Amino acid sequence: MNFCGKSEIFDFVDAPTSGRLGLSETKIEESSDVYDAKISQLLTLLSELSARVQLLITHFHEISSFYILSIFLRKGHQA
Repeated sequence: MNFCGKSEIFDFVDAPTSGRLGLSETKIEESSDVYDAKISQLLTLLSELSARVQLLITHFHEISSFYILSIFLRKGHQA
């Protein structure tokens, strides 16, 4: 039974000291082009995530500023 991942293959093998199945790991070598493509893809995702977090912070700042302003305006009308 094999489980294939992106960079590793796991094979179930009989463990020598018990009747249970053990797990052996076989590494697959990947070329530098594959790593460069993965890093490029990761950097793109991180850049997009950073932009979304920055936008979220901006929206939160605008909402909190509006809320604080509305509190001051309400207090001004009460006085």
